[in-house]
Amino acid sequence: MKNLTVLSLFMSLLFVNSSAFASTDLSKQECTRKVELKMAEFQHQVMEDVFASYNEHYDLTHRLEAVSFHDLSKFKRLHTEKEPDIESLTPFFTGASIGEKKLFLNEANRATMFFKDLEGNNHRLTLKKSKSGWEQLNEEVKAGTKMEYKKLKCEEEHQMQQFLNGLFKRKE
Repeated sequence: MKNLTVLSLFMSLLFVNSSAFASTDLSKQECTRKVELKMAEFQHQVMEDVFASYNEHYDLTHRLEAVSFHDLSKFKRLHTEKEPDIESLTPFFTGASIGEKKLFLNEANRATMFFKDLEGNNHRLTLKKSKSGWEQLNEEVKAGTKMEYKKLKCEEEHQMQQFLNGLFKRKE
């Protein structure tokens, strides 16, 4: 009898958990859209603060001008052969930052990278392309505004739902 009660309780929890998740698909899509918009706005605010420190202005909507780590990773996946120029850029994208690090190609052999560190300081790196790859010529650091991304309530709810689904997921 005790085993039947435990099994019944477990089945009820499993049913409630799976049906609750199925009913949130539409709100999950809406949440994803809101998160993407919020993250894009946050990234824009971070870069505006960084650019203001150096009296610079770049159009963040012009994707051909700015390169992110995500863009670099996509390029590396599409090209099977390693290219020294591309590989030499990877170390500049490593390390924690607030928002994305952005690289702007100024000329054929020059580039500038902007980012905000975890303390809120704004960085501008000047890079030059040489025969062996990209090299750092200069780094400037200026005080900036410390910014923090605050999650939307739906982000936290969906993360909790994914955690709960993981608890009840059948192992194969």
